[in-house]
Amino acid sequence: MIERQPGITFADFIAWEQEQEARHELIGGQIVAFAGGSLDHSGISSNIVAKLRATVEPPCQAFNSDAILETATRSAANGFRADAVVSCSPENVGTALFVRTPLLVVEVLSPSNAGRKWDEKLFEYWNTLSIAQLVLVDSRTRATSSFARDAKGIWQAAITLEGMGTVEFAPIGSAMSLDQIYAATSLAN
Repeated sequence: MIERQPGITFADFIAWEQEQEARHELIGGQIVAFAGGSLDHSGISSNIVAKLRATVEPPCQAFNSDAILETATRSAANGFRADAVVSCSPENVGTALFVRTPLLVVEVLSPSNAGRKWDEKLFEYWNTLSIAQLVLVDSRTRATSSFARDAKGIWQAAITLEGMGTVEFAPIGSAMSLDQIYAATSLAN
């Protein structure tokens, strides 16, 4: 973790990050090293990104954790790397350095994303109005929690799956079974 840098803006972070060898996130105005996950974490993320990319059509695009996503809440000092994100903003093309107006965010849970910083990240996701669905996928057991907004923009109770079932990605009209999510990992059936 890098020391808190007073007054660092999202734009400052994006410019700084382009010159770094390692990847980072900006959480609550603090630059934090982006921790890698297990091979299962990587496999799960890859499975989800592949499905999302196969589903969406322009202007929508699916991105992996290489892309920084901008949250649009009151703090505006955050740049996250979600395991998968879909945005339908026409601004997310070519040489853009970050993803604007995320629509669907998927985070694969592991020991590295827990604690106060993780709570701050979730708070930002919940308060970014463009996010219609947030899906949390466990990398150590076959379990998911999906949170979606209703037509009035209110978050609904989580739909939790354990063992079997299908996660609906309603904002893009797609779905994935837990068998598909966990394919080619130690949690595959």
